[in-house]
Amino acid sequence: MRLPKSLFRQIQLYDPMDSREPQNRRIKFSPALTKDGKVSSVLLETLGLDASASAQVKQAFLEFAQAYRQLERSHTTVTNALPDGMHVDGAYQTSITSAFREEGKGLETRLRTAVEQVMDKNRTDVLWTRLAGSFVAFNDFGTRARTLVLHFDKDGSILITHPDEGFMTQLVALDEVPEQFKPFVEAWKSVQNSDRKNIP
Repeated sequence: MRLPKSLFRQIQLYDPMDSREPQNRRIKFSPALTKDGKVSSVLLETLGLDASASAQVKQAFLEFAQAYRQLERSHTTVTNALPDGMHVDGAYQTSITSAFREEGKGLETRLRTAVEQVMDKNRTDVLWTRLAGSFVAFNDFGTRARTLVLHFDKDGSILITHPDEGFMTQLVALDEVPEQFKPFVEAWKSVQNSDRKNIP
């Protein structure tokens, strides 16, 4: 069913996904746009896209995400210095991504052009409004610098702190660790496992 634009902006739409945990029978929901460029099928259906058009839009977002992540990597450095005002006990690494407004704007323009060719300007405007919060995962098309600090809690769980967002800290699963931190995490895990084996 195609929704009126006024209603579309007021409701939350998510694709249902099965929980990975067998003992947990609750339904999990995917976001409107993931960090790897997967856009919600339900969201596109409510805009009146058929299967063919939806597939084209999805492909455009996937290609955008891939190009964005490559560009992001070229603007990212990893260091062992902590941001001012932050203290961490134990091992850590800091990732700093500088802003790349012009290049990011070029990617956004290319993405919008590809989407508009499939679903017209009006529906693309509605989609962009709906996805506004989701583009934060892409630093708003590279317009913002971003700093991340990876560290560990006393139990060895992986933590990511966002100094740019009031030092918000979140627990992340191993498969959610940003690419630039993965070698560090693997090395840290190896040392931890070695230390455990050496305990009499």
